[in-house]
Amino acid sequence: MEVSGTKREILGLLKRGRFSAPQLAQAVGISTIVMRRHLDALERDGVVAASQERQPRGRPVRRYYLTERAQRFFPKNHLGLLEAVLAELGELCGQEVQRQVLRRVLLERPLKILDSHLNGASLENRLERLVEQQRALGNISEYQPLGGGAFAYYDYNCLVLDLKRSLPEVLEFKTELFRKVLGAEVKLVECHAGGCTYRIEPRRERR
Repeated sequence: MEVSGTKREILGLLKRGRFSAPQLAQAVGISTIVMRRHLDALERDGVVAASQERQPRGRPVRRYYLTERAQRFFPKNHLGLLEAVLAELGELCGQEVQRQVLRRVLLERPLKILDSHLNGASLENRLERLVEQQRALGNISEYQPLGGGAFAYYDYNCLVLDLKRSLPEVLEFKTELFRKVLGAEVKLVECHAGGCTYRIEPRRERR
């Protein structure tokens, strides 16, 4: 399946989150009726799905999101080579060595780099630095305040997402990195083809 023009633009928007047909229509600059036709076609091709979300008032809103099949439209450089190297490492040296290498690459090494710039920084300053570091790696990252000192952190092109199928611990290491860098409570809310969402809250003092 090939997509181009408006459909590719729609997929690019959905890579950043879940949106309703009217929201997508407004962003692209077409009518909602035409947008629904494009979305119906993408649903038939299995790259887009939708769910009903309840609202405080009025009818539920149908929001669209990317499926796993949509990942092929957002290739990540050298992923196949990386998977092959990790598989060989596991076979030659064992699973524990493979895990140690992943931990050093995904947690310990970036933690050393980030920690040297964050002494005394506020949680939001730490988030800004983390976003810069993740973007430099090729992630499409951003955060937004939720109120009460909490934040939502979004990775729309999560580099470890494809690896989690064969190496689920990669998300564990990434979450631990966020927790140590931010000095906060970090919870992985969801992780799907559209990326990963984390909820971040200030660490509560123990009494």
